[in-house]
Amino acid sequence: MSRDRFDMIWRYLHLEDNLDPALDKSDKLWKIQRFMDLLLHQFQALYEVNGFVSVDESMVKYKGHLAFRQYLPMKPVKWGIKVWVMAESNTGYVNNFQVYTGAIAGKTETGLAYRIVSYLAKPYFGSNLCVNMDNFYTSVKLLLDLQVRGVPLQCFG
Repeated sequence: MSRDRFDMIWRYLHLEDNLDPALDKSDKLWKIQRFMDLLLHQFQALYEVNGFVSVDESMVKYKGHLAFRQYLPMKPVKWGIKVWVMAESNTGYVNNFQVYTGAIAGKTETGLAYRIVSYLAKPYFGSNLCVNMDNFYTSVKLLLDLQVRGVPLQCFG
């Protein structure tokens, strides 16, 4: 595809009406948020995970200018968009995700790991889903809260 056609696609492809006053433009993902919500709904509706999932961060390669582009030197993709992902351990099927758009107003978020795992596991509370994660995400408070919500502790470790 020629560069001119590629530029035209990006110029004229829109997922939201930029002039719609009802849109919350304070959200850094406002132009694609409804599309991402639709994808996520389909990911969860069309496939049932086998009971074992992993939570970790992933990088979507991106070289353009973006306020929340991340640099992670230890990852194979060093520059890009960080996405928190819950994926089935056996197949790698992504059943929940959240795009990291950076700190809000420059404030460091406390309890980030707790919030991430709780958000990603929420659709599966009560299902006895076994969530595996590394030590970045693990805390006593998180493990106890997950156990209360139907995520058994015996699947960790």
